[in-house]
Amino acid sequence: MKKLFLMIFFAASFIFAACQNDTGTKVNSKEIAMKKTLIIFYSYTGNSKAIAETVAKQVSSDMVEITPVKKEDYAANNYALGDSLIDAINKNPKSKTSYPAIKASTSVNFDDYCSIIVVAPLWWSHMAAPMQTYLFKNSKELANKKVGLIVSSHSSGISGVEADPKRLLPGSNFTASLSIKAADFSSRETKIKNWLKKEF
Repeated sequence: MKKLFLMIFFAASFIFAACQNDTGTKVNSKEIAMKKTLIIFYSYTGNSKAIAETVAKQVSSDMVEITPVKKEDYAANNYALGDSLIDAINKNPKSKTSYPAIKASTSVNFDDYCSIIVVAPLWWSHMAAPMQTYLFKNSKELANKKVGLIVSSHSSGISGVEADPKRLLPGSNFTASLSIKAADFSSRETKIKNWLKKEF
């Protein structure tokens, strides 16, 4: 009985340590790390959703899709609405009223996950507003997590998009980001595989 107790104790300690190591060094067990991954994505055109689904095929993970409460045509008038949403956030990023209302596809117990992979499109050199809302609302729960960012864009650089989650999740441990531009979309599986191997 004592031997069984010790085995359970050491197994639990190992899993706990694997989770804790995400803020410093890489985890000892890739298998445990993959069981502790949550993919969070927002997609307007469908590209980010396809990217998130490609990630999910390569890691053992759960997924959460973010959708706006009010469906809008963000592409209308040269993405004028999306631009105004980003502008509202940038003017007052600490106020919850600056962020558009969203709903998530499922509730999440963030304590179950060590690693988070965020997949979102680029809007006017920033992270899409609905994803910013989700990160803002859950910033405390996501603190001290290992966070990987995948950005979908047509051809733009992603430095502005990277700055947004780092502002919203100041206590998290960010990996190198992955940019998937329109020209890379057909080869996303290979790019994601290589990124996961290096960062996770």
